[in-house]
Amino acid sequence: MTKRAKATSDEKPELRETLAPDATKTALHFLTFRIGDRQLAFPLEKVERVIRMAALVPVPEAQEWISGLLNLHGRVMPVISLRKRLGLSPKRAHPDHRILVMQTQNRKLGVIAETVEEVVAVSEDYFSKPGGTVKESPLLNAVIRKNDEVYLVLEADELDTGALIEFDESEANR
Repeated sequence: MTKRAKATSDEKPELRETLAPDATKTALHFLTFRIGDRQLAFPLEKVERVIRMAALVPVPEAQEWISGLLNLHGRVMPVISLRKRLGLSPKRAHPDHRILVMQTQNRKLGVIAETVEEVVAVSEDYFSKPGGTVKESPLLNAVIRKNDEVYLVLEADELDTGALIEFDESEANR
């Protein structure tokens, strides 16, 4: 049985009953969202919060998928367009879009999501590592099969590669 936990702005979506994992299996938790018609997810432990779309400061000569810098409560972080990072056609940011504030191995960063759906608890039976005909990509961590849908689980730490803007976070956050 699936019940949705809708994400509201400036809060981490609360977890409600989702796919009931087998009592002997470990439940894995994910925040699901959409970019266009792509159904994506991040491990919940990587998502610090979900905020409303905000004004971003453009960064000259940055990678095209870096949307700009965000000042969140005095802390400056890069925000990326996952749409552009995944090679999809560009789309103008909309006030209904959300920013997922993520904690990677190296820093906090924001990821623009067009629609945030829900937090799901998935038993290991519905979770699998990509293989077979799936092209290997460092961004793709796993696949979730939920009802008739498939969600691609992205590796948050791979978003923060050396291609991101290099700036001294301690200087920017003084």
